[in-house]
Amino acid sequence: GTSGAGQSVDVVPETDGRIVELAIRPGTLVDKGAILVRLDDTIARANLAEAEARLTEREQALSRITQLRRTNAVSVATLEEATARLAEARAQLDRARQRLAERTIPAPFDGVVGLAEVDEGARVSAGTVITRLDDLSEIEVEFALPETLFSQIETGQKVTAHSAAFPGQSFSGRIAAVDSRIDPVSRAFRARAVIPNPDGTLP
Repeated sequence: GTSGAGQSVDVVPETDGRIVELAIRPGTLVDKGAILVRLDDTIARANLAEAEARLTEREQALSRITQLRRTNAVSVATLEEATARLAEARAQLDRARQRLAERTIPAPFDGVVGLAEVDEGARVSAGTVITRLDDLSEIEVEFALPETLFSQIETGQKVTAHSAAFPGQSFSGRIAAVDSRIDPVSRAFRARAVIPNPDGTLP
């Protein structure tokens, strides 16, 4: 069988930029939400400040026009235009906040950080793999079984695994999933077991 993390993701940026902080120590456990990478956010912060100022300006403009409308000093069309411009400013502010948030990459779950593929100060593009994050609290082991056993295998059954890396040790778990297909060439089907790994022993 082949072991894999219960959860595993490539840590990638959603936008281009220069790395100003790389909080990655390979092999260490990080909590969900911990900041792994920060990209330069100078322009994004300036855009956010501009969007906030624009929103404030248009809120004040709508307030003035609303008061003038009560005395019929402005038309309904003017009020509607000011309302639409305020909605536009709010949307621009939401986009600016999102773009600023994209400059920071948090850990999506508790896990162990892998090797860094880039260095601090490097310029990266959207989608560049910076590192990998694995949740090793449970290990998934996928293995193949002959078709003659298909009717005998079901989820919940106990399994015992051995690893060449840990001679003499055994690891207990249970079958979590059984494939619905049998390979027409090998005449085998795949099964997946989950083995608790609370101390992170198994890679």
